[in-house]
Amino acid sequence: MADGGLGGRGVFIGRDSSGGAFCYDPWVLYGDGMLDDPNAIVLGKLGQGKSSLVKAVHAALVTETLNLADSLLHRAAKDIEAALFERVFDQLRGQLPELVDRVLREHTARAAAPGTAATTTDN
Repeated sequence: MADGGLGGRGVFIGRDSSGGAFCYDPWVLYGDGMLDDPNAIVLGKLGQGKSSLVKAVHAALVTETLNLADSLLHRAAKDIEAALFERVFDQLRGQLPELVDRVLREHTARAAAPGTAATTTDN
């Protein structure tokens, strides 16, 4: 039986002998220094749910790991998008004056070309 001092973080396993919730996450315990080897052994009598417990803990840990990975990937994608936008914006800001100058020169050259009549439209 595990001591209630493991804390409330991790996968809900069940109730301890005093009726309190028993949660377990070997990575949290390892990170907190409460565990130096995150291996576990499950012992008990036949038909007491050992296999169900291991499968439930495994499923919960896999689900939480996938949720964390998904969250990290979404955050990374937003960071990449922001960095790319900033890079494109900086390049646009640097090239825009030259682009405007070139377009104005071309427009002025076409308007001043022989045989080109300036047209205006009155509304």
